[in-house]
Amino acid sequence: EILDNHVISKEVMSSDLVDGDVLTSDAGNSLLVTIENNRIGISTVGSTGYITKADTSVTGSIVHTIDEVLLPFKKPELKSTLEVLSERSELSNFVEAINAAGIEFSSNVYTIFAPSNAAFENAVALLGTDVASLLKDDYLINVILTAHIIPDARFQSNELVDGQQLFSLEGSPINVTLTDDGVSLKGIG
Repeated sequence: EILDNHVISKEVMSSDLVDGDVLTSDAGNSLLVTIENNRIGISTVGSTGYITKADTSVTGSIVHTIDEVLLPFKKPELKSTLEVLSERSELSNFVEAINAAGIEFSSNVYTIFAPSNAAFENAVALLGTDVASLLKDDYLINVILTAHIIPDARFQSNELVDGQQLFSLEGSPINVTLTDDGVSLKGIG
């Protein structure tokens, strides 16, 4: 259906297209033509492609090159990093700390080693404080959080290698050890 969404069973030159026209693809889907600032867009339910090269004549056909795949369905909405973390109740302290620190995840790529609530409780006990007090210490909470974030890299657990050394957003090394029980991480703490 995706391929047929890109085909119209008649020759249509770019000069024949009018803003607001609705064409029907061979998949039976409506394709809306938009023209703005001399750019011709073709929209479906799921995407819009703009013609980058128009009116290429091939045997029995006219081809218009577009810059996007015309999807016959809506693209799924991607959740933000914080939304995904917030869905996990065992990470509520980590999420609360991110919010308290004002850390925002942009479109950059990250690997996050999110400490569980139990890990947070252990850390605050070692520091001789509690979670509420920790969240008020801007410096310490930022150091702790950024030590758990690897910038500019996206690792699945099965992509980590024994002996690998990663560097956190905070700048400290994180050493990877693979065991029969899974992946073990050792930072500076």
